Amino acid sequence: MINQEFDHLISLGGHCQTAYQIRRHFGVDKAYPLDWWVTPTIALVRLFESGFAHIFQEENMRVVEEPSGPAVMCSHYGLMHYHDFDEAKINGKYSPYLVRTKCAANNSKFSYLMTRLLNVTGKVLFVRFAHGWVQHYPHTTMFDEALLHRFMDAARAMLPNAEVNLLLLNDYNNHAGLDGNPFPGVYTSVVNNYDSQTWFGSNQGWTEMFEYHNIRWSGAPAKPVEPEHAVRSEHAA
Repeated sequence: MINQEFDHLISLGGHCQTAYQIRRHFGVDKAYPLDWWVTPTIALVRLFESGFAHIFQEENMRVVEEPSGPAVMCSHYGLMHYHDFDEAKINGKYSPYLVRTKCAANNSKFSYLMTRLLNVTGKVLFVRFAHGWVQHYPHTTMFDEALLHRFMDAARAMLPNAEVNLLLLNDYNNHAGLDGNPFPGVYTSVVNNYDSQTWFGSNQGWTEMFEYHNIRWSGAPAKPVEPEHAVRSEHAA
C-alpha cells in the first residue's frame, strides 16, 4: 500500500484512460503534456531523456492508417496524436499540409503545458497504465528494470525540485499483484477493468485501486461538514 499524500498526480499514459481516471477520481483539473497521447514505453523514456525536444517537428509527423481510420503519428518518438490535429482534417481526411502547419499551433499550446511540468515542486506521483501499444511503432515493449532506472533518472534530473514517484499499472512486476515496490519511489499495481471495452476503462476498477492504496491529493477540496457534526462542534466551543 502506498498510503501517501501527493502535491501532484500526473498521467504518463500510456493511454488517455489514465488522465481521465485521475481527473474523475481526484478532481484534478490541471492538464499535462502526456494526458491525451498514446505513448509507448520507450517513447516515454526518450521523451524525458531528451527533454521533449522533438515533439511536433513537421518532418516527424506521419498520417498512418489504422482500423479505426487515419491518425497522426510522431515517427521520432512513436507517439500517437489522436486529438491534436483535428483542425487538419478536410472532409474527414488529413491534409498533409495542414498537419505540418498545425505543428506550430501545437508547439505553442504544449509549451505552456511543458512549462507547467518543468516547474513542478513537492511530492509528485506519476501514474502510468499499460505499455502504450502503437500499431505502426516497432519498439512496443513493457518496462524492464533497465528502462525503469533510465526513466526515473531522467525524470529526477528534469524535475530537480520535485520528489518523483511512479505508479506503474498492469505492466512491469505484474507478478507482485497490487503491492509491488521494486525500487525506492517506484510502485507497481494492477487495475481490474472488469472487461470494460470503453476507452476510459472501468470506473469501479480504478476507484478500487486508488482507494486500496489510499492515495491522496493535497489539492482535493475539503469535504463539507455534516450538519450534525457542525452543531456538535458549536456546542463544544
